Amino acid sequence: SNVDLGTTSSSSSSSSSSHQVIRIRLRANAFVYRMVRNIVGSLVGVGTGAISIEDFASILASRDRARCAPAAPAQGLYLVDVHYGGLRVDASVSARRREG
Repeated sequence: SNVDLGTTSSSSSSSSSSHQVIRIRLRANAFVYRMVRNIVGSLVGVGTGAISIEDFASILASRDRARCAPAAPAQGLYLVDVHYGGLRVDASVSARRREG
């Protein structure tokens, strides 16, 4: 599958807490089990200096999960939307409907 990556970062602080939000946009023509968590885990490795950008590019191109850094935990990762053909499904709206 082809994967396009895009990231943005923002900080948020309030009187009770401060945290950083990193948004990672993955676009692919197919996804497999834990693919996003593996990519995010490797991106964390790049951010901490454990993996070079060149090594990350090589890992991504190889499609070999054994070369990835440990998978990111599922907490904090969420699906925003899905585009399939001409159809777009907003996952946040779907989740609110299931909760409500």
